[in-house]
Amino acid sequence: MTAIAGIARGGEVNLVNQMLDEMAYRGGAGREVVETSRATLGILWSRADRKKRIRQSESILVEDSTGVGRLARACLQDTNLLLERDPLGKAPLYIP
Repeated sequence: MTAIAGIARGGEVNLVNQMLDEMAYRGGAGREVVETSRATLGILWSRADRKKRIRQSESILVEDSTGVGRLARACLQDTNLLLERDPLGKAPLYIP
C-alpha cells in the first residue's frame, strides 16, 4: 500500500510529514516529501512497492498504481494541482 499527502502551498513539509505519520500503517519502507513554492507533496510506500514514487521534471507527479485498476495520483503542473483516482475507488483519495 501507498499513502499520498499534500497541500497546495510551499513551506508545509512539517504538516505533510504529520499527515503521512497518520497514514503510516499504509507503508513503512520509505518516505519522500518534495516541496516547491506552490505545493508540498509526500508519499509513503511499503516493502512490496519499493521504488520511489515522486518524479520531477517540469511537473511533479506522485502516484500509487500498484495493481490493475488501482490509481491515486497527485500532479503539480505549473500552477495547477490535479488529483485523480480510479473510478471504482480501489485507491483511496481523501480531500479535506
